[in-house]
Amino acid sequence: MPPTLSILMASFDAASTIGRALDALARQDLAAGCEVVVIDSGGDDTAALVAREHPEAILLRSPSRLFAGEARHRGAAVARGELLAFVDADCVVASDWARHVVAAHAAPHPVIGGVVENGNPGDTTAWAYYFAEFHRWLPGQPAGFVDEVPACTMTMKRETYERFGPFLAGAYCSDTQFVWRLAAAGIRPYLDPEIRVAHLNPTRLGAALRHEVRHGRDFARLRSRERLGRAGALARALAAPALPPLLLARAARSARRRPELHRPLRRALPRLAALVAAWSLGELAGYAEAALARPRSAA
Repeated sequence: MPPTLSILMASFDAASTIGRALDALARQDLAAGCEVVVIDSGGDDTAALVAREHPEAILLRSPSRLFAGEARHRGAAVARGELLAFVDADCVVASDWARHVVAAHAAPHPVIGGVVENGNPGDTTAWAYYFAEFHRWLPGQPAGFVDEVPACTMTMKRETYERFGPFLAGAYCSDTQFVWRLAAAGIRPYLDPEIRVAHLNPTRLGAALRHEVRHGRDFARLRSRERLGRAGALARALAAPALPPLLLARAARSARRRPELHRPLRRALPRLAALVAAWSLGELAGYAEAALARPRSAA
C-alpha cells in the first residue's frame, strides 16, 4: 500500500544536521503512513550516515552538486505518496508535524506551508540569519492565504506538482519560481501555523554572508528574466541603495510583533544589517548583469 505522505529531503554536505532532521521524522505519529526520500550530493559522509542510522529512508545519491530544486525533482520522481512534503536537511519538524500536514490537506488547498522556528537560538548569527530569511513566517501568524511559503515547509498534493513542476534547477529561488507559476494560475499558498519546522541556521557569519549574496543574485536574475526584462532590471539596479534599510525594517517589524523576540532582535541587529546588505549587494549584481546583458539574436 503506498504511503499517504512522501517527505523529500534535499541534502548538500549536511552530515552535521541531517541526523537530527531524520530523527524528528522517524518520531512522527504517522510514521507508518510516511516515506522519506533523501536526495544527497556533496563531498561529506552524509550518505553513509543516512544508510547506517536511517536505513528506512530511500537514499538517492548524486556525485555532483544538486541545488534544492533539482534534488526535489529527483525525489518527486520516485515518491509514491499522494501528498509531497519538502523538508530540508537542516530542518527539525515538530512531533505532530506529519499529522497536521495530512489534516491540512483534507482541505482543497493545492499548496500548504507552515511557520518556521529558530532551531539554534543560542547563537547570535543564527538569529540574524533567521530574521533575514524567515521573518515572514514567524510562529504566531494567522492561518490564511499568503503570497509565498518557504520551501522548508512547503507541502502539496501530487497533482499540483505534476501540473506546475518541476522546480528550477541550478540556482536558488526554485520555490519562488514555483509560487510565481501558481500565482499565474490564480492560486495562492495557504499558511497553516499548526505546521511547525525549526530551521538550523548558519552560525558562521562569513558563510551566512556568502549565502545571502548568492541568494540575492539568483533572485534578481530570476526576477529579471521572468518579470522585469532589461529596462526593469536597470530600474531595480538604480534603486538598489534603498534596499538594505527597507529589508531591515521589514524583518525588524515582523520580529517586534512578538515580545519574546525583542531581545534576540536587539542582539542580532548588527549582524542582521550585514546580512540584508549582503542580500542587497547580490540583488544589485543580478539586476546589473541582466540590464547589461546583450539581447539574444533571433534564430
